[in-house]
Amino acid sequence: MSSSTGNQGIQMNGGEISSENMAVGNEAKAIKNMTNRNVDKSNTININGTTGNIGGIAAGQDMIGVTVGDISGVVTNNIGKLQDSDVPEAPKLAELLKQLQAAIEAEPNLTLEDKAEALEQVKAIAEAGQNPKEGVMQKTAKTAMRILKGIFSELPNVSKLVEESAKLLPIIAKIFTLSI
Repeated sequence: MSSSTGNQGIQMNGGEISSENMAVGNEAKAIKNMTNRNVDKSNTININGTTGNIGGIAAGQDMIGVTVGDISGVVTNNIGKLQDSDVPEAPKLAELLKQLQAAIEAEPNLTLEDKAEALEQVKAIAEAGQNPKEGVMQKTAKTAMRILKGIFSELPNVSKLVEESAKLLPIIAKIFTLSI
C-alpha cells in the first residue's frame, strides 16, 4: 500500500497510520526548530555571576541548594544590618548569629532542606534583633529558637552544631530577655 499527502508530508509504504506521537503542520515545524537548536548540556548554572556545576543533583535538591545559597546571603545581609544598628545589644547578637550561621552551613548531618529552614530561623532572629525588647520581636525570636532546637535535636549529640548551639542559643535568649 502506498499513500502520500502533499501539504502535510506524510508518506506511507504499508501498515497503519496512527495519530499517536505524530506531529503535522506547524507542530512539526516547531519540533524541528527545537531539535535543531544548539543546547548547552554542560550542567552548569550561573546565578548572579556565580557559576557552578549541577551535574548529578536531583531536581528537588537542586532547587533547595539554590534556596540555601539565597537564604544564606539574606541572613548575612540581616546580620550586617544588626552590626550597623543603634541597639546596644546588636553587635554582640550579630557576632553570635554569624557563628550560628557558619555552624549551620558547615554541618554535614543536616539535609539541605533543614539547613534552609535553620537559616530562615537565624534570619528571623536577626530581624527581631533590631528591637529585642519589643514583645512581638521577643516572641519571634523565641519561636525561631524553639524551631532551631527542634531541627538540631535530630542531629547526633557529638555534632559540632549541637555543641555550638548549646553555647550560643542561651546567650542569644538573654539578649531578648528570654529563657529557653
